[in-house]
Amino acid sequence: YDAPRAIPKPGGFDLVFVTWGALCWLPDLAGWARIVAGFLRHGGRLYLAEGHPAALVFDDEAETPDGKRGWGWFAPYFQREALVLDNPIDYADPAARLKNACTHEWMHPLSEVLGALGEAGLALDWLHEHPRVTWQMFRCLVRDPDGLFTWPDRPWLPLAYSLSARKGTGASVRG
Repeated sequence: YDAPRAIPKPGGFDLVFVTWGALCWLPDLAGWARIVAGFLRHGGRLYLAEGHPAALVFDDEAETPDGKRGWGWFAPYFQREALVLDNPIDYADPAARLKNACTHEWMHPLSEVLGALGEAGLALDWLHEHPRVTWQMFRCLVRDPDGLFTWPDRPWLPLAYSLSARKGTGASVRG
């Protein structure tokens, strides 16, 4: 949200690149989309790659009724309030322990992302859903030959999505 103060070139960029785990930290997706659009020149493009919200509702380390760890629900797809999480594990270094472990994160359904971009004046070029992701989202995922994580037997749920949207090139998408 502070980018307009930190970057003194609004409206002049050809590309804004946003990737992997950025949106969950943002409570105001419409405000974020307006900022992105404000940095793009006419015809400039947003590229976004993100974890798929349909997969993010699951947790493979949930406490099961018998007190063990297994598949369960992480958060509802349409959760509007912040998820307040207390997890001392650092995803970049699982052996490290964080001193400040409490985070506030938000679920953003695909329709909310597309709606925010459309309201900000960006037109969708394309949207792709992917059965692979750059991090081990679930313990059961395996590395493929490209080094990405995917389902072990066959894809059954998207793990990620990517999209491209342009500023000022026609009708925008409404979520």
